[in-house]
Amino acid sequence: MKKQKKRIQLLGVIEDLLRVTKELLRVTEELLKELLRFTEEVTEEFLRVTEELLKVTEELLKSYGRAAKELLR
Repeated sequence: MKKQKKRIQLLGVIEDLLRVTKELLRVTEELLKELLRFTEEVTEEFLRVTEELLKVTEELLKSYGRAAKELLR
């Protein structure tokens, strides 16, 4: 009888652990989805800024080229 009671208690603990584990998995999934969304937003912004920097760099190089031509005249 004592063993059976302990087994029942143990099964209850295992069920509780399974419920907690399921909840942890659900929360982890939500956090990962949110992290993915955030990462995508940051990456898009990084790419946008990088494209702008490339445009500015191209313009600077053109300006340097024009200035060098003027100096050589």
